[in-house]
Amino acid sequence: MAESDAELKELVRKYQEGIGPQEGEKSPGFQLLARGEVVVPLVLEAFHTAPWDRRSQGKHSIIRLANLLAEFGDPRAAPALIHLAQIGSEFTFENPLRLLVPKLERRGDATCIAALIEILKAFRFARPRIAILVAEALVRMAEREPLQEIAAALPYLHSGFLAPAAPLELGPLRRQLKAALNLPYLPLAASAPLTSEHLPIPANQGDDDTHE
Repeated sequence: MAESDAELKELVRKYQEGIGPQEGEKSPGFQLLARGEVVVPLVLEAFHTAPWDRRSQGKHSIIRLANLLAEFGDPRAAPALIHLAQIGSEFTFENPLRLLVPKLERRGDATCIAALIEILKAFRFARPRIAILVAEALVRMAEREPLQEIAAALPYLHSGFLAPAAPLELGPLRRQLKAALNLPYLPLAASAPLTSEHLPIPANQGDDDTHE
């Protein structure tokens, strides 16, 4: 018999509040992951409605939910994890996004490519480590299977010296990506089928780098 939303929400609440075993098959986290991506919208709902306070249990609750979202490897989690990384400078705020990137790389479909490009756009100036992590993932994906959706990342792989400047490591990665895609020229615009209407980042950020 299929579980009701109420039952699944209660399981999410137990995970969020640290109720019950924290490890093993009986832990709420294990049970939620076992149920698959059907629970991702419920975890996202809990993430967006959780009380936020850096100094209290609220922060711990948010980080727990973010780490769980990363474990699912679902591109729908990207906007929430982008937002979390933007509002906090500590590593704990950034780490769920770093955990999500390799999972999106392994999954490798068009929605994952679009999510990776949104992460790149959001952090190519602000967080070089994340930008380089994403760029390296996109290069590996293109080398395995040169899907043309990946070409939409190229305008966001420019590096430079003038502020705001993207990390210099992006330049060689951009050349590697073009070679993997067998592209002699740069596309005029990022054209991947992005699903960014709910992102806290403007979808047109970075359009100033659309030509070589």
